[in-house]
Amino acid sequence: MTYARKLRINGFALLFAVFVHHCSWGTEPAPNSAANLPVEKKKVLKVKILQSATHIALDKTRQGIIASLIKGGYIEGQSLHIVTESAQGNPALSSQIASKFTSQEPDLIFTLGTLSTLSFLKAVHEDRAKVIFVSVTDPIGSKIVDNLTCRPHQVSGVSNFVDIKPQIDMIREIQPEITKLGIIYNPTEINSVHVVEILRKICKEMNITLKEQTVTRTSELPQASASLVEQVEAVYVGNDNTALSGFKSIVNSALKKRIPVYSSDVDQVKEGALAAKGPNQFSLGVQAAEMAVRHLQGMKLSEMAIEYPKITEIHINMVMAQALNLQIKDSLLLSSKVIRTLS
Repeated sequence: MTYARKLRINGFALLFAVFVHHCSWGTEPAPNSAANLPVEKKKVLKVKILQSATHIALDKTRQGIIASLIKGGYIEGQSLHIVTESAQGNPALSSQIASKFTSQEPDLIFTLGTLSTLSFLKAVHEDRAKVIFVSVTDPIGSKIVDNLTCRPHQVSGVSNFVDIKPQIDMIREIQPEITKLGIIYNPTEINSVHVVEILRKICKEMNITLKEQTVTRTSELPQASASLVEQVEAVYVGNDNTALSGFKSIVNSALKKRIPVYSSDVDQVKEGALAAKGPNQFSLGVQAAEMAVRHLQGMKLSEMAIEYPKITEIHINMVMAQALNLQIKDSLLLSSKVIRTLS
């Protein structure tokens, strides 16, 4: 074959190959089409969580936040980066962690409890932090916000406050003859002071003598609770982080005198409370995460109204009822979640 003929054949083959390649564009995606572009990664959401203390109620709330964000499509370790720390009830440590978190400029900060929320106020007022709080009993009284609907700074959240009167009604339904009720709390916790002030009025109206025992750290609880149970027929524990952190110490003291412990935190029923009427702490976390999603979709935290618990439950521990020889009415059991174990 002559060189000229080979050249013509090879040239034809090359043209044919180019033709086939170009025609194939009609059936395969062009280089810049959506099918060929890499899937755009969701922006990594950087979240910080600061708990005022470590106890089951705030732990459940944290779990609710994380579970809700994951359910919303975020993947922890990929599109979601979360750092959690606890202030252990220590104001100085809380301020230190708050300063560190603020300097790291996360997309959102969740604060669990009044102490941790107060630690971010300066940064919030200087517009250096966006905060969603959870389990703040009195947002206005603690001066976290000045109204419940809107405010000038990027802070909003979910209060854990529920009406206290129905809780005391429940106690009286279980113990109709009760005349002396004890409460143990930390007077440096603004949330606890708010609860005690309300409880004093309710007990006075119901002809119940309220005996108050104060502590400033969990190490004081064994001695303080041992003293309190000598003076009362039941003990009530509200949203006090110090008391909740050492809840089992209170239960142990009460059991020695064969008197019940009640709580506003339903998760404490598995820890030894006889009964509790209050918010579902996991659900509070879910509510807070839902607020976060609305914010990420464009709504300002300053425009979000403060929310309150959507779900209130009654939990009763029948193991404790039997140990204390207390009869629970069927009518109350029917409207309650009955717990038959202790953790």
